[in-house]
Amino acid sequence: MVIQILESLTQPQEPISLQTAYAQLKLDIENGVHPEDEWLKKIAIPAARSKAEEFTGLILAQRSLRLTIDGFPAGSILLPPPVKSVDSVNYFDGNGNEVAYTDFRLTGGSLKPVSVWPSGEMVQIVFTSGYSSNEVIPPSLMVGMLLILGHIYKNREVLTDREMFVMPAGAESFLRPSRVNLGMA
Repeated sequence: MVIQILESLTQPQEPISLQTAYAQLKLDIENGVHPEDEWLKKIAIPAARSKAEEFTGLILAQRSLRLTIDGFPAGSILLPPPVKSVDSVNYFDGNGNEVAYTDFRLTGGSLKPVSVWPSGEMVQIVFTSGYSSNEVIPPSLMVGMLLILGHIYKNREVLTDREMFVMPAGAESFLRPSRVNLGMA
């Protein structure tokens, strides 16, 4: 069994601005400030983006990530798109020494050895993925995140008439066509 851990090394720049959130949530603002700005910035907007990333398998806000796997696979290593660069690939050899591996190529979101992967344990790949603040996120993905944001905003209490873990159908319909690398899901 291959164990994978994906962790963020840098904070993402959220793709949903406060102004966009205000418009989506139909919030009236006074002097450019709303009482819930901190909650939106620190909780709701990151949660909406995170849920959309989890559902699609995409990285929607650019950041540096580290993927740790228990060993090199037989084939390629799929990284969550859109991958911008691979900064390092390190592994531990049979003697427990950390070794930098540079004999790879990145094709799309797939990392492949130029010849064959070495034998090693605990492989760590540091890479940059996601849409930068200069790039336009596809509209369907942005709409999906905004629908999730609206759902989070409207249903903030534990007791509701809906099951909270279910993604809103409208958001799913916008996000589903963009799903990648999720197997049979």
